[in-house]
Amino acid sequence: MGGFGGSSASMNKSLKDNSNLKGKRTHYFKLRKGYKTVYSKQSDRNSNKMSPEQFELFKQKLKNEKKRKTIKSLIIIFIFLSVCGLGILYLLSLI
Repeated sequence: MGGFGGSSASMNKSLKDNSNLKGKRTHYFKLRKGYKTVYSKQSDRNSNKMSPEQFELFKQKLKNEKKRKTIKSLIIIFIFLSVCGLGILYLLSLI
């Protein structure tokens, strides 16, 4: 039955010695400054909320930016179409 006992004992001793050689590892995420777990982040989620007045100002700012961007796009399109129209008229006058 048996010859397996000696080889398994030497295997276990070899594994133990190798684990002692590599030393203890420290986790990178725990060494970072400001380490937070998933659960501690959830409690901070509500701390960055805007007040209703700030939210209204933010909405107004977004509306104004969108309006400016739309007007700018329309002006660019109008200029482009005007230049194309003048080019077509010029080409038709040459024929």
